[in-house]
Amino acid sequence: MFTGEIQRLGSRVLGPSEYPAEAKEKAWEGTSQVEVRFASGGYIRNIIVGDSTGHMLLDEKALEWARSLQYPDVPAELRERDFTVSFPVVFRLR
Repeated sequence: MFTGEIQRLGSRVLGPSEYPAEAKEKAWEGTSQVEVRFASGGYIRNIIVGDSTGHMLLDEKALEWARSLQYPDVPAELRERDFTVSFPVVFRLR
């Protein structure tokens, strides 16, 4: 299923080597719930943080990750409506 494919593609645990320097220094951790919002026609309308880590730097890194992905084409049966797919981007230092 398309939504499961997007969730598998986007779900990620980011470790210390992928952290913004300030977030690493302050030992921030958390999970950003990223939402990829698709418009009818199969286009990505926007990518946002639906549920924040509470740390803007981590949320921005999660969005950077999500925007870097190569998303598969939306199947024809989903192109007639707007829909959202969400996935977690986890920040963990240990």
